[in-house]
This record gives sequence, C-alpha cells and structure tokens, in this order.
Amino acid sequence: YASNETQNASVGLAEPYRSAVGGGCSSTNFAVWSNDYYGSNSVRSTNPMPVAGMFVTNNAYTVNEMAHGGFAKKFETTDWLSLVCVGKLAGVVTGSVTVVLARDGKYIKDWTYVDLSQLGQVNEVMFYMDGSDKGTWGLNTPAYFCFDDFGAAMPEGYVAPDMTSFDEAPVATDVPDVTAEQSVTTKQIRQGVLYIIRDGKMYNAQGQPVK
Repeated sequence: YASNETQNASVGLAEPYRSAVGGGCSSTNFAVWSNDYYGSNSVRSTNPMPVAGMFVTNNAYTVNEMAHGGFAKKFETTDWLSLVCVGKLAGVVTGSVTVVLARDGKYIKDWTYVDLSQLGQVNEVMFYMDGSDKGTWGLNTPAYFCFDDFGAAMPEGYVAPDMTSFDEAPVATDVPDVTAEQSVTTKQIRQGVLYIIRDGKMYNAQGQPVK
C-alpha cells in the first residue's frame, strides 16, 4: 500500500498505514507491506537488474503491539522481529538479506538503509517476516513494515541509526479516519470478538481470513 500518513503512533489495525518515523524517507509517500494473506508479497521487475538497496523502518501498528501489547504479546528483552528479503531471478533464489527490526527491548525507529546488492541480478525481491511471538497460525506480531526509495544506493557517509527502547515508544490517543490507496478497512465486534473487514473480506485480529 502507498501511504502519506504523518503520525508515528497507532492504536491498532484501524491505523495500519503509519510508519514509526511519521512519514516517508525522502518524500511524503512511502510503502507499507503486510503479510495479509492476499495480494503480492514481493517487488517485481520485467527486466532483471541488481538492486542496490532500500530504506526500511517499522510500522507504527507493529510497534504499538510490541511496545504495549494487545492482540499480540508485549515484547520482553528476549523477543525479536525480523524482515527477510529474498532475491529471485526467473524463480530461482539468488540470496537473502535479514533485517532485524526489533530485539533486546529495542526497535528500529528511523529510516534505516538495507544493502541488497548481495542479491545480485534479480527480477523479484520477496519479503517475509519472522519473530519470537508465534502461535498455531504463525507470527502473532503484526507482520507489517515500511519501506521507501527501493533501489537506492547507500548515501555517502551513511551511518545506521541506533535502535530505540520500547520504553520510549509513542502511544496514540486518537483514532482518526485512515485512507490508503486501494484499501478500505473497518472493524466489527461480534459476540465480543473483534473482526477486521478489509476490501470486502473478513479477518480475525491476527490477520487470518474468516470464512
């Protein structure tokens, strides 16, 4: 999804299109990726090419769950969350890069450069997320992250920012209407259970489709 949300705090899935930074890396727009069980989980190109890298940060909804708990576990110092970027060329894996989004009681708060050059020549970069908080259906922590400037080279003199303690994570106090390209999300409570309605499909609080 493309977003231009400028707030950096989220109270939940009603506000999934915010970055932990509060806005994009080099412009007002940025991309929000989520493993929401439909749509593409990769960036594709018709022509094979090397991808230098991109900037990533945490999603504000994910940070809220890790820092304060909710439908997922509140993170302890032993918990972790990672993003894995897998390069493919004509369906064959060329390599992978793992980005640690949270660990040791801290999380990525700023736009952080990820070097993807080791993937080599690719026509697809796939994403998936992994973490310590798992259940029967897989990852409980919301599988969302934000990225910007896909394909960008590492800036000269770049120094990666330090992670931030969860003790400093913001808390949203409002629930404004949220819009994002090609997506409409609403909530319903049935017999005390929260369900998410997105683009006409129903999901439970963990993102699993409900029949």
